[in-house]
Amino acid sequence: MLSLKLINVENAKIKQTLKDYEARFANLEHKDEEKAIHIAKLDDEIKEIKQSSTNTSYIENSDSIPEQCQPIRTETKLLEDKETDNFLDEAYRKNISVIK
Repeated sequence: MLSLKLINVENAKIKQTLKDYEARFANLEHKDEEKAIHIAKLDDEIKEIKQSSTNTSYIENSDSIPEQCQPIRTETKLLEDKETDNFLDEAYRKNISVIK
């Protein structure tokens, strides 16, 4: 009789463990489904980004849009202009040192 009780107790423990594992397994399956959906959405977003990037690079490389460059300054300052700049810089420095 005692061994039958022990067997019943052990069976109850095993049944509870089985229920716990089944619940855990169902939870894991649900998480897997959610992850699969999330991955599919991310894959779609990646495709959209790649498509957008391809369209952007096509526009950037298109010959239909003329390239605009800044003009290169080729003239040099006259000596008189340099002397004027130096004089004004020196006057400014003196003004600042007097103020301090």
